[in-house]
Amino acid sequence: MSKRIDVCSRCGRDIYEGNEVWYEYVEGEPPFIESEEIATCGVCEKEESRKYNESK
Repeated sequence: MSKRIDVCSRCGRDIYEGNEVWYEYVEGEPPFIESEEIATCGVCEKEESRKYNESK
């Protein structure tokens, strides 16, 4: 069984080792919010690409 490595920030789907995953680096704003990487699963990423290409 694959190990869960993250959760999609858009749909909440679990992301496992071997799944497609994209990370977006988000810069935090002092003094409270830390910088972090936000994960997006392959399904949401493909959906975003499709919407972007259709809007051109």
